[in-house]
Amino acid sequence: SGSPAAKPPTAATSCPSTTPSYPVPTVSSDPRFIAARHILSNLSTHLPGAPPPADRCEDAVSLFSVLLQECMTKHCGSDDAAESPLSARIHVAQSQYEYGHAILRRVDLAREADDGSGGGPESADADQALAVEQMKQAASIYESYLDSSDAPSAKFHPYAEHARCQLPRCLVGIGDA
Repeated sequence: SGSPAAKPPTAATSCPSTTPSYPVPTVSSDPRFIAARHILSNLSTHLPGAPPPADRCEDAVSLFSVLLQECMTKHCGSDDAAESPLSARIHVAQSQYEYGHAILRRVDLAREADDGSGGGPESADADQALAVEQMKQAASIYESYLDSSDAPSAKFHPYAEHARCQLPRCLVGIGDA
């Protein structure tokens, strides 16, 4: 009979929105990472006495920027992750995507605030390009990691399930841009 265990895994059943049951890069449990994601998920919520959404979004962008730099330094040894092994870059991808996503949210808020007079932020296009580039780099890392993990070996590819769940988020984020 059709028990839940007999169903093939899907993104909805195997990529949890809360605490996953598979290994994730350590940055995901950093309090600043959690706080920045919370900020972004609550931008449309009116919070009495809280700063306006644009200011809160800027806080999230700043947090993710710092985390991205820290991840690159800690795991890749420099600001250029491209030359690092995948086992190091997988830790950077999570921050890279979230940084790009936060920038994209900032661009959206700036465009919503533009009254149509053309006086909106001049850097919106450059910010959008930066956001897309960050998300594309994260997607590329996840895709490369998955390609390298074709042999089922959790010992050598402990973040394969994480990458499998995050790649669609990256691609949707890129498409939304």
